[in-house]
Formats: sequence, structure tokens, C-alpha cells
Amino acid sequence: MSGDQFRDKRYLRLVRQCACAVCKIYSHDVDPHHLMGRGSRGAGMKAPDDMVIPLCRAHHNKLHDRGAKIHTELLEVWGIDAVALSADLFAAFRNGTADMDILNRMRAITMSHRGGE
Repeated sequence: MSGDQFRDKRYLRLVRQCACAVCKIYSHDVDPHHLMGRGSRGAGMKAPDDMVIPLCRAHHNKLHDRGAKIHTELLEVWGIDAVALSADLFAAFRNGTADMDILNRMRAITMSHRGGE
């Protein structure tokens, strides 16, 4: 991609329709959480959109309230391999064609990855 970070509103919209990677609940308040330190080019820079996982607002806020060091540790405590999950979700998006087909694959992937408090 010639050094540009991947940005795609359609992809983020589909991620928002997945269950939270931690509590596995489908909700209207699921946010795509950009993985810190993954593909970002500097402090305060957001990671590319292909490096996101779905988190409900409560779990998303809990991560951001804890700071960068605790951030990674908390994902591990929750049993989430965030890098693998984000890669699997993006592969489903990249390899699909119709939004419903992609969304069904992404939802199955999210539910199959470990997670929970």
C-alpha cells in the first residue's frame, strides 16, 4: 500500500456488527478497537483499520482507562490474542464479496476466539 495506512469505513462498519471479543455480546455499542503499537507510526497515531478488534463500549473504555502498558496485559488476562483475531477478521473481509457473507464469517471468527473475564 505504498506506506499508507489502511482505512476503510465499510470494514469498520462490519466490525461494529460483531460481538465483543471479551464478553461475546452483540450490542449497538460495539467499537472497533485499534491495537496500540501495531502499524502506527508514532505516539498518538492510530493503528491502521485492519488492526482492530470488536469491543463493547464497557471493555473498550476499560482498556483506554488503563494506559498502554496495562492495555496489552489486560487483553492477555481476558484471553484475547488480539493480533490473531484482527488478522482473521481482516482476512474474512479481504476474501469476501457480499457484506452479509463477510459479516457472518467475521461473527463466527469473533465467537470462536477465546475471550472472557
